[in-house]
Amino acid sequence: EYHTSCDAATRKAHLKQFKKCVASINRSRPKLVFCSGYLDDSCRKLLARINDSIPVVVMDGSTFFTFWHSGAQFLALTTQQSLEEGSEQMRWIREELEQVRMAKHHLFVVVDNDPRVLSDRVLMILTRGRAHMILGLSNKVTTPDEQEGPSFEAKIGYEANAVDDDGASVKSTDSVEDKNDEWISVIAGSRTNGLRTITLLDWDRWETRFEEIEA
Repeated sequence: EYHTSCDAATRKAHLKQFKKCVASINRSRPKLVFCSGYLDDSCRKLLARINDSIPVVVMDGSTFFTFWHSGAQFLALTTQQSLEEGSEQMRWIREELEQVRMAKHHLFVVVDNDPRVLSDRVLMILTRGRAHMILGLSNKVTTPDEQEGPSFEAKIGYEANAVDDDGASVKSTDSVEDKNDEWISVIAGSRTNGLRTITLLDWDRWETRFEEIEA
């Protein structure tokens, strides 16, 4: 994430990191690149250096949307718009997740912020929707009690017919669920600039790797 408000030295270091990211992408040739955060004209020019054969999706946080690649669906969520129950974004999320639950295709969720800023209820709804991963960039400052390194991952599980802390169901229908409706999602992000690679090994197996990019 690159901001024009930082000082010249910091900005120079950020741009150097970005150049290294682009070089790494061109070497590894992934099937898709997803970039989130604030990108000014200089950053977008660097992004344009990615090989034309590699699709690039950019999320600036202004809206939410979905896209598909290699049979997997991606939901791009924005914390700049409401995620409260009944909001436009949440109604859209529920509609998309119900389709995922019926079709049972791969789903990944990307957020324009630290995914841990999402409420427990939203995280549970996304997990119930069979999201493999909920990804985002952390803007938090590391504290003495929170030494996680450059990258973090955590698991969150959904149990059949689960309710939130207020006793309200996270389901959008009154259907009764069983063990087949339970799911585990991975929440992942990074504290530093870098590249996270997701590799689908086969239908129900995948792995992720984070590469920290130093200035």
